[in-house]
Amino acid sequence: MEVEEILRSLCVDDIISGGSTTDEVQDLKKTIASVFGEAKFIMHKWNSNDLQLESENVVAVDQQQSYAKQQLGVKEGETKMLGLPWNKMEDLITVTFPKEPVDVTKRGIL
Repeated sequence: MEVEEILRSLCVDDIISGGSTTDEVQDLKKTIASVFGEAKFIMHKWNSNDLQLESENVVAVDQQQSYAKQQLGVKEGETKMLGLPWNKMEDLITVTFPKEPVDVTKRGIL
């Protein structure tokens, strides 16, 4: 059942999932780490809007804003989910639209 949840929630190199309780998500997290660990893939980041699950990161996440995150406009306490800013504490996903026209380049259009 949990492996089916992994397959259903997989999007490129991210798994976007959740659960009704913290215990349910902890079990899913352990299953994900185990399944991918058997294939020699190490889960290197984990984001949650539950502080208890955040404190149990597989590999410690640096809390400082990296230069790349600053350039992408990621604010403190936010992360990106499918390219959109996710405020984990408020559990909000935001979409922003450019105020000025973008350059007609591949990067500008994206």
